[in-house]
Amino acid sequence: MANPPSEIDQELEAIRALLAALGPLSPEARISAIDYAVRRLDIQLPRRSVATQTSPALDAGRPSAPPLPEHRPADVRALTEQKRPRSAIEMAALVAYYLSEMADDGERKETVATGDLRKYFKQANFPLPGAIQYTLGNASAAGYFESTGRGEYKLTAVGHNLIAHVLPASEQPAPRPRRAKKAATARTAAKKPTTRTTTQKRAAPRKLATKKR
Repeated sequence: MANPPSEIDQELEAIRALLAALGPLSPEARISAIDYAVRRLDIQLPRRSVATQTSPALDAGRPSAPPLPEHRPADVRALTEQKRPRSAIEMAALVAYYLSEMADDGERKETVATGDLRKYFKQANFPLPGAIQYTLGNASAAGYFESTGRGEYKLTAVGHNLIAHVLPASEQPAPRPRRAKKAATARTAAKKPTTRTTTQKRAAPRKLATKKR
């Protein structure tokens, strides 16, 4: 009967599987996946380097890998400059992503409300929409949020992926909405002066010439 794998063998196998899964991903996607796994498994990472805790036996069989690059923005303004959201809806998703994934422990939260948008739109120097109270509802209709009640909204997987993996979508700014053609035609027609038809001219009364006596 074969002996069960040792703890070291199990750890090496887990490392190989992890590297194989993370290898095809972009650096940002790797960070996002690792961060989610740490939070999902409730792992408390020590502040000192992990390399100082490994044993020589593990180092002999551990595959080497380059360290992941750090591109973590310092605040919501830096994240906004990096991701370049093109609308208030995308910016709302960015605020929720920042608060749930990147903010300090004192301000980190899983849900956002309209007050959060006002605060962090200003911090990021992003223009405030005219009807900001409808922004989260519109973003929810777009699939980026789900309502948790009492005006609070939580970022969905679609909203998370938008910020983590999709933005910045393009170097070009978002296209402006075109004016309705029908309304433009009506305005043009209103400016044209009305002309009298030939029939109307003939029907106009003629002045009778007065005879001189």
